[in-house]
Amino acid sequence: MLSFDIKKLSILALISVSLISCSGKKDEISSGNEAMGDDAGMAADEIHAKSLTNVGGKNIPDRVFFEYDSANLNTEAKEAINQQSEHIKSNNSSVVIEGHCDSRGTREYNLALGEKRASAAKTELIKSGVDKSQIRTVSYGKEKPAVMGEDESSYSQNRRAVLIIDGK
Repeated sequence: MLSFDIKKLSILALISVSLISCSGKKDEISSGNEAMGDDAGMAADEIHAKSLTNVGGKNIPDRVFFEYDSANLNTEAKEAINQQSEHIKSNNSSVVIEGHCDSRGTREYNLALGEKRASAAKTELIKSGVDKSQIRTVSYGKEKPAVMGEDESSYSQNRRAVLIIDGK
């Protein structure tokens, strides 16, 4: 009898999770407080145009992109993070780095991969001289896509780490 009740509870839990997902609430794995911002539904050109600020006529990118199934930073991503680092140090800002994935793979796998992506960006910021106490990370996995779609163009925009200035 007890195993039957556990099965019922498991089924109810799965239904509850499904209903919560449909209502727009998303779970996350976080190594700090909840991050801010949601780019869901934005067009690809809007995603590319996002920047932290315009400093001396220079836009600082707020995100870096990753290859499929990877948390490795390419040269372009490292350059963007170096620009972010200079901005953070000059303003003594605290930041949140959000790790994101495309829609392929399981929820659990993508939450772990999103955390690896956020951590990779954090490590690069620390190498660039940002104090680790100024950085928090959060993984949203595939829960907050930047663009909707099931094609490589959409996937590539969703495989990202986004830097958010705390309080912004």
